[in-house]
Amino acid sequence: MPFEFTHDLGRLSTALTGAGESLPITPIPIGDLSDFAVTYRYDLLFQFAGPDKADLIETVRIIREHVVARIAVLSETP
Repeated sequence: MPFEFTHDLGRLSTALTGAGESLPITPIPIGDLSDFAVTYRYDLLFQFAGPDKADLIETVRIIREHVVARIAVLSETP
């Protein structure tokens, strides 16, 4: 499916749902991370209050494991 080049994780999540995919429940909703996607990348972190570090790490771990598992399933040859 075509997708946008965007940092808006909420929009990407909605596109995945529309394509029939589901995302796991995470400590921090995926859409809430969009506000910080660019901020963290460009070292402006200390100018803004960010999410709890442990929740952020757990959210990334859950999403990563989910994506790796889905790629494995979708890559299997019938």
